[in-house]
Amino acid sequence: MDTLDYDFQIHNSRYSMDHKLYKRFFVDVLPDDEKTATEGRPCFRNVEMITIMVPGDKNNIVTREAREEDKTRFADLYAKFKKGEGEILDGFPLKEWTGVTRAQVEELKFFNFLTVESLANANDNVAVKFPGLHELKRRAAAWVQAQKDSAPIEKLNAEIKARDEQNAALQAQMAEMVKALAELKAQVGKK
Repeated sequence: MDTLDYDFQIHNSRYSMDHKLYKRFFVDVLPDDEKTATEGRPCFRNVEMITIMVPGDKNNIVTREAREEDKTRFADLYAKFKKGEGEILDGFPLKEWTGVTRAQVEELKFFNFLTVESLANANDNVAVKFPGLHELKRRAAAWVQAQKDSAPIEKLNAEIKARDEQNAALQAQMAEMVKALAELKAQVGKK
């Protein structure tokens, strides 16, 4: 009997839409009930926490102690958190994007839309709740696609610039060698 190779993890992952989520690791102080009972005074402990939500959906927010699964699931974000890199955004910050006004940035921030990518990936059910969000979502998606389309060109331009700089350095070296050779010939000619 023939078997078909199928990577269940890739094609049926329950985390395939994680890129659309707002997620944040942080440290909070929680009561330490065990130590409080032992010492007879209120005691607290620092705990790594996580908040996960669909941007714009204020009714579906999970904030809890970070589990090992979270640290693995969002490994890049967790690594940046551990390095202390402050607020970590996965994408281009809305406040830097020229496609929205400052007021829109603040409104969107309230609903945890912090990047152009999170706005472009906004759930249609969420977009219905906010006037004008469909248009912003469409513009954000167009901008993200334009960035993806221009990425190969930008990479090529960077490679050309690096090659031009390398050529200039080689030309400078050759000019120095020609000058040194001319000086050497002049010294040999005097003898």
